[in-house]
Amino acid sequence: MAKAAGKPSLTEMMVELKGFNHRAIASTRREIAAEVPLAVELRREPTNIHDGNAVAVHLLEKPWKELHIGYLPKGVAVVFAPKMDDGRISVEEAWLMEVDPEEGSGQLLLKVRKRKPNLA
Repeated sequence: MAKAAGKPSLTEMMVELKGFNHRAIASTRREIAAEVPLAVELRREPTNIHDGNAVAVHLLEKPWKELHIGYLPKGVAVVFAPKMDDGRISVEEAWLMEVDPEEGSGQLLLKVRKRKPNLA
């Protein structure tokens, strides 16, 4: 029996935000914490000198639009980066859900869609 056509399903996952304490001062982290959830975008940084698999996290909402707030953890990025690069996954939605402004930590909700690889 043939499989029904349609969009691949979304997988939801919670992921820790790394480096927030280095990207925003405590008062800004407190302001952001008061406004969560906030939409974010994941951006590959293949030329990052510290990690070629780096996936940066940027806020999408004003007044912090485009603010780089951190990265996916290395253990997640090493899996995500190659799949993002070749189209095997796409991040359909990403949200900053929780912030501990004193610790400079946060939690992201990612909605990821698996796709068939792009074949050249």
